[in-house]
Amino acid sequence: MTDNNDNPTMKQALTKAITEPSEKTFLIGFFLITYVLLFPLRLSTFFPDNARLAIYVVLAIDGIVAYRLVLLTATKQVWETKIRSIIVVCAGFLGMNILTTITGFLLKIFGFITETSQNETRVAELGNGNALPFLVVLGVGVAGPIVEELVFRQFLIGFLERYIPTWAAIAISSLSFGLIHMHGFTASEWVNLCVYSAMGLSFSLIYALDRNVYMPIGVHVWNNLPNALLLAQ
Repeated sequence: MTDNNDNPTMKQALTKAITEPSEKTFLIGFFLITYVLLFPLRLSTFFPDNARLAIYVVLAIDGIVAYRLVLLTATKQVWETKIRSIIVVCAGFLGMNILTTITGFLLKIFGFITETSQNETRVAELGNGNALPFLVVLGVGVAGPIVEELVFRQFLIGFLERYIPTWAAIAISSLSFGLIHMHGFTASEWVNLCVYSAMGLSFSLIYALDRNVYMPIGVHVWNNLPNALLLAQ
């Protein structure tokens, strides 16, 4: 009688079953911890512009590797429903602009004046500084949206839904997205928090529609990439 532990195929299967989850946990953990340290805790401000943009690109690559199985499934879903996916992204982009416009309009009605946020100012400074144009395009236009959607939609909503209703997870994700774009506690930054949270809400609703992170990534890239290309000129 042969012991299953002596079967090479069985050993390979057991090794794969043990190493794959630990590898995924490490990659996701590294991805999330690095993001929190560098951006919510603002350690990235100690780095020059090019280094900060390069870090965003590296984080995006790490996130893609960490969530590769999820993204492969999402890619298959997009491929099988190409027309619908295009419609969802287009409708999502339109909805995001409508929602942020309504938010800005309501803020003005209640006497709150929306000014250029510090986040927008700092992004604009990249184009006027020493940042390499291709890093501006990759970091601001592509890597940033990928990283933020993997953090706030793929991870955060999925994690929170284990403990609270979906609507609450969406609300927390949206507010967290708004908070991460604050660079101070001035009155104008609190006003802009509402606008960024409305933007985050649109991304969250788009994600909740299909549970496909490519949808909010597509809308987010569409929103960021044109500005990044202008800054890189």
